[in-house]
Amino acid sequence: MSGARKQQLILFATLFQVLLGFGIVIPILPYFAKELGANSLQMGLLVTVWAGAQFLFSPLWGAFSDRVGRRPVLLVGLAGYALTFGVIAVAQDIWIVMLARFLGGVLSAATIPTASAYMADTSAVEERASRMAAMGAAQNLGFMGGPALGGVLASVGLGYRQAFLVAMGLALLNWIVAYFTLPEPTRRSAPAKGSGSRGFSGLKAVRVALAGPEALLFLLAFAGTFGGSSMFSMLGYFLIDRLGAGADLSGIAFTVQGIASVIFQGVLVGWASGRFGEERSIGWALLSGVAGFMALILSHDFVTAMIGVIFITLAVSFVRPLVTAMVSRRTRMEQGVTMGIQTSFDALGRTVAPMWAGMVYLWQDWAPFASAIAVYLLFYFWSRAAWQHQTPERSVAG
Repeated sequence: MSGARKQQLILFATLFQVLLGFGIVIPILPYFAKELGANSLQMGLLVTVWAGAQFLFSPLWGAFSDRVGRRPVLLVGLAGYALTFGVIAVAQDIWIVMLARFLGGVLSAATIPTASAYMADTSAVEERASRMAAMGAAQNLGFMGGPALGGVLASVGLGYRQAFLVAMGLALLNWIVAYFTLPEPTRRSAPAKGSGSRGFSGLKAVRVALAGPEALLFLLAFAGTFGGSSMFSMLGYFLIDRLGAGADLSGIAFTVQGIASVIFQGVLVGWASGRFGEERSIGWALLSGVAGFMALILSHDFVTAMIGVIFITLAVSFVRPLVTAMVSRRTRMEQGVTMGIQTSFDALGRTVAPMWAGMVYLWQDWAPFASAIAVYLLFYFWSRAAWQHQTPERSVAG
């Protein structure tokens, strides 16, 4: 196995673990928070501060990795991420848990854009779409397995705090493996003269990105996660209120979503990108999302709802890695700051969508999905108009 291939597999494992640790929290955190006397607003904040921290700090970490190197930033992120689980495990106050969740978002923000930039550094241009899709599949596997593991740990009598300690142990194990096996990669490309690797906060990243030639791509990253988060945050409530589904069917729905995501990102994205091109594949993915949300809105049985979930999952699974590959190839900035800015737009979608979906769901159960349809159609026609008269890209040096 080549050195680059080995490093890429370790990156897959790193992102798998980060999302596994995040997923372990999902079935445990509400009960743990209630045990500490948290009200519903505080419970909502525990979810929001994570994505909000990633939005604010991902570009800063990405830019920092351009200056000091991928390896040290990745190691700092993994070590700090592990520490935050330890803090939660011993916390006796909800505000300490809130602070730890925020710090967990800050430090996990160091891992995702840095790992993406590392992957870009070690991948040929023609491989980037499939490699980024495989990274997405690794994250989805972790996110799919985390809730199951968290539920098992709680059910076998370890308790909520011990489950957080298990998550900390997994993160520390990942740090050890990365420390001994991941060298600093050789950069495949140099930034354009004067581009610099300045640190951006999330808000400044939005301004800088929207003023540049890659603005549409960054906004597509936001649109993709907006749609996915709209579905993910409200799907459980929708299945209960519309279909009277119990916890068993909700669990099946999220399992189907996770498996479909792994298949799409691990198998189909690279093939579609090579066969049809990234731009056309993104357009078809957005239309797939529209069809999926329509199926959810019209569904009155579980099978129809699952068809909708699968079509939406296809859209989300395609848009993110294909946009990442295009941004990585077209950017005039260094890979670290570029991946940090994109991760910030991803996190912005995950921050805005659940809040918006929760508000409009109180009005109508289909309203979050109708909002996602509007966003997907807007970006389908916008991207089609922007790319229609462009010459198809050829493989160029990254």
